[in-house]
Amino acid sequence: RQAMYGQRIKAPSGFEVVMNTNHHLSKPVMIGKINPSGTFDVIWQSINPIRAEAWSRYIPDSAKRTADWTFPWVCGGCIEPKFKEW
Repeated sequence: RQAMYGQRIKAPSGFEVVMNTNHHLSKPVMIGKINPSGTFDVIWQSINPIRAEAWSRYIPDSAKRTADWTFPWVCGGCIEPKFKEW
């Protein structure tokens, strides 16, 4: 798990994605519209990848939560990161 953080790989979409310590990927944001054939036309995309957040700061219950999986912390949705003895 620790070796994955910060790794950059080329996604099938052609963009480079980055694995974060919260187990979410940083990737470009795209806005598109559906064309008559049922596929998407990208009408805007971010220049740089956007870091994904596991919990929304705009929802009161999740605003206090964190996701931190860096050693030795084990926390996917806790208020305070938990230390795990290995």
